[in-house]
Amino acid sequence: MKKIFLSLLAIFAMVGMANAQRAWAYDLGLGYESDTYTFTFKATTAANATLIFTDAEGTELATHDAGAVVAGTNTVALTKEQLPEGTEIHWAVKLTGDAIAAGTTLKELNSKFFYNMMGIVADKNPESNDFGKVYMQMAYDGKPTYGDAKQTQGFFIFDPIFNLLNTDANAGVKPTLPAGYTFDGSNRLQFHRVDIDPKTGNLVFCYSVADKPGVFSVSRDNLTGDVANLLAGVTGIEDVTRTNALCFDEDGVLYVIANVTTSSTKGNIYKIADGVATKLTLKDTKIWIDEQVGLVSDGRGGLWVAQNRYGITQNSALFHVNVAKDSIDFVLETGKEYSDWFTGNNCRGGIAYNTKEDLLAVHGAAAASLFKVTYDAETGVPTITKWLQATTGGKNTDAIAFDYAGDLYTGNSSGEYFKKFEVPTTNNSCTTPAPKAQVIVNSNAVVTYAISVTANDPAMGTVTGGGVYYPDETVTLTATPNEGHKFVNWSNGSTDNPLVFTATEDVELTANFEAFTYTITVALSDETKGTVAGGGTYAYNTTATLTATANEGYEFVNWSNGSKENPLTITVKGDETLTANFRAVLPESMTLNALPVQDYTPAIKGTIKRAVQNGENTIVLTHEADGTAHIYNIAHATQTVIEISQEGVNAAADGYLAISDIAVTDDGKLVACNYVHCTFTPSNTSYFYIWNDLAGDPTVWFTSQKSGNYNDAYMGYTMALKGTSQNAEVTISAFNKSNSNTRYSHLYVVDGTYSDASYKYSRDNAALHPNTLGKNTYELNASPLAAGKWIVDGELASPIEFVEKNAVAIDTYTALNSNVLGKKYNGASYLKNYNDHHLMVAPCANEEGLLAGVKVIGITDGFAAPIVLATNTALDVAVEATTAAATAVVDAEGNLTIHLFADAQVYTFTQKQIEPEYNVVEDEITNLMIDTESMCIIGGPSAEFGVDVF
Repeated sequence: MKKIFLSLLAIFAMVGMANAQRAWAYDLGLGYESDTYTFTFKATTAANATLIFTDAEGTELATHDAGAVVAGTNTVALTKEQLPEGTEIHWAVKLTGDAIAAGTTLKELNSKFFYNMMGIVADKNPESNDFGKVYMQMAYDGKPTYGDAKQTQGFFIFDPIFNLLNTDANAGVKPTLPAGYTFDGSNRLQFHRVDIDPKTGNLVFCYSVADKPGVFSVSRDNLTGDVANLLAGVTGIEDVTRTNALCFDEDGVLYVIANVTTSSTKGNIYKIADGVATKLTLKDTKIWIDEQVGLVSDGRGGLWVAQNRYGITQNSALFHVNVAKDSIDFVLETGKEYSDWFTGNNCRGGIAYNTKEDLLAVHGAAAASLFKVTYDAETGVPTITKWLQATTGGKNTDAIAFDYAGDLYTGNSSGEYFKKFEVPTTNNSCTTPAPKAQVIVNSNAVVTYAISVTANDPAMGTVTGGGVYYPDETVTLTATPNEGHKFVNWSNGSTDNPLVFTATEDVELTANFEAFTYTITVALSDETKGTVAGGGTYAYNTTATLTATANEGYEFVNWSNGSKENPLTITVKGDETLTANFRAVLPESMTLNALPVQDYTPAIKGTIKRAVQNGENTIVLTHEADGTAHIYNIAHATQTVIEISQEGVNAAADGYLAISDIAVTDDGKLVACNYVHCTFTPSNTSYFYIWNDLAGDPTVWFTSQKSGNYNDAYMGYTMALKGTSQNAEVTISAFNKSNSNTRYSHLYVVDGTYSDASYKYSRDNAALHPNTLGKNTYELNASPLAAGKWIVDGELASPIEFVEKNAVAIDTYTALNSNVLGKKYNGASYLKNYNDHHLMVAPCANEEGLLAGVKVIGITDGFAAPIVLATNTALDVAVEATTAAATAVVDAEGNLTIHLFADAQVYTFTQKQIEPEYNVVEDEITNLMIDTESMCIIGGPSAEFGVDVF
């Protein structure tokens, strides 16, 4: 054997640190140009590399110690003179890393969230184009409850170092099923257990739903293509109702676990070869039909079976089948010294076998157990010895596989993580042979031609087909443009793609690509408010800079894609239109003028719970000490109060409220809710009432028993509403009777109809005391800032805006700085689109806590950036009001009017300029005498002279 030496064209890392995983090579490639061969490969980790050269019979001809290589791509260059001569030389890469010490549990290498995994398989065939890839089946569509994003049912593909290869990271690749079969993402029996057919290279998986069993095969060259049912036309397996597991043995023979009657709880193992299914009788059948059953070949004529058993009392959680003898020769027995590894939720049916090291991996509940296996030399009967465990997390771990070098992959159906673990070894070395097609012809007697093909710009596209060819061999060159680019022609002028010709000489060709061009359009939401620049035609992947310039009196808000950057730089990927949004500049301050106080004592009884504006009028809800509710309609123009009828409203149970809160819909309808103790019984129903005519009686708008998923809750003390009487979202508070946890129920009226099925809820807001939403210190309001946002306002905390998130704890919120309002009353109101801005008007108190006036606060940029626009504390005397509330209305001229309620008194403030109007009798004006020093009127017709204030 001859030793040869090659030069590595890579930047090597020092190998002396512990390897993160087993070392092996993949993606092997061979090139030839100018009498030099290049050998490329990827390494899973930093290691030492040896290149091995053999003849066609596998006899070793030469080796090369290439030294340290890096994780990732490595390249070795070798001239013809440096290689052994031969017309068919094969090569391989052997990587050797540091030994991996055994700890108490397997070390986790990588982890990624997925919802429900029922099958994993790694391609261990170096002849495969997909060698090294790991295929994971997600059986259900994902649920965002458990992770950052929602994935869909299908195959997810990883490379050997755990990079996800799916084009869409959240979309599984699903084959096309035959007519009558569906993938709906809700049943894992539709998509479970997977293996690779060693003869075809196809992925093969089980489908077993509603008496529609199948063992489907799909080409990995087109995973979204049609499947073939491997059971079709097979004799000896008629009337199968479920298929639950499958595997291929070392000879490529398919084995399937299936049953033949819908009522049977037992299953059978079928050996399927040449269109015939042979049932293994096994003498003492121990297979139970369950989707959590696993089947794997041991590579020596036997099968291991694992299935979901609890407490292994049936002695059938794990057993071994001798196929030739049609018998079970090993059963895991209760009481074995390793049976504690399967207690609790027990064996889950996931099983894998490493034939190189005779390692058996079986899934338990939250762990995968590894056993070393030995076989009796005469009988072939196995014995297992417990070795190590991998902590997989969750409760149900169902899928498991070894990769080419022997590291372990696991997947959960509860706990929901796809993980990779390193498996300890004292001999961390692995040899990967190059595909047989990568043959080296290295003899002066053999003529070959070098076909060199490149891209004019590697960023625009890739080319394949170059290499070493024999005379008259067919050459096929393919140019593949990258996204956003197109193929133009070859450097010889041909536009054929692929380009096919016969090798007669050395050829150098370049594929010419060019980028597509796209139109970037910039627009204005309102041409009177500003200008934009930067639109035009751009090449793919270049940058465009868009600029928005506001006119005087306006300011830039954002672009239609939500970005607030200005100028905005975007990378061009396609045609795009972006609109610049502007708004009027909010004034630094505003002046509020006080109008005379309106006193409605004793017309208004009780303390104020809510005041809402209805056009120019205000509707006020009050509660007396015994819970009696009153609703008043106050016409400020005429200073009249009319009590609104509650005739027909259900009486409240002791301690609860028949009317607890009110709101006005966008189409001017008054609605109200009650406060009840809800136990999902008809006697404790939440009622929502509507007044189609304020002069008439209310009717039932709708009823609900949804209390935020609590079955024993106080609900409906405070309410907020968005929308019209026909299409609205009504949000109410709910808190648990036993532990006072807070939730908000979101109830939807669609086209005038409410259905409990459409409701959502938000969980505890960490900023609030959990048991206070049933108290009168808090109110719930519809946020003016954005859809899906709500505001809690109260005496105990400054207003807090939170986001509606169904079934997810609310851990992010924005609170108004407590210094903005200081000591305060609750009862704020919120205005949308006041000169393109959002305002909050709120009662404010002096340092002694007495009601002193109102504040107007700009909250356009949220509670995190409030702007105090006006403060008027000009009440004649600070008021010790029991309750207070502020409402606001904007007239056609854009003037803001605020009504501040302090119990039964109403203080009104307006932006209008108040001018005195003098009503003087003309013929008596001459009788007026004016003291010019004091500017006082000291004479005249006082009975005829008056001042009207408006």
